[in-house]
Amino acid sequence: MLSEPDAPVTGAFDEEEVTFTPDETVSDADRAFERYDLVTAPVVDDRGRLVSRLTIDAVMDFVRDAVWRVATACVPAMESQPAAPPAAGLCPQVA
Repeated sequence: MLSEPDAPVTGAFDEEEVTFTPDETVSDADRAFERYDLVTAPVVDDRGRLVSRLTIDAVMDFVRDAVWRVATACVPAMESQPAAPPAAGLCPQVA
């Protein structure tokens, strides 16, 4: 513990407030969570009222799923039909 046990909690939190709105992207959240080492952050409406909270687990699950979708699009299907080509620029060129 870095402060006195009887100290008010106001001395234990960061002054910089990081919040999200429901219309922000997961990419925005991913960058903010990495930049500020967040574990959780509030999601607020346009009046600043708490709507929900976003957790690092939820962000990482979404990112992991997106990476998996891209990675599996780069691997040819193991069926007789070829896999649909991924969007341009998503897969590295294999020589």
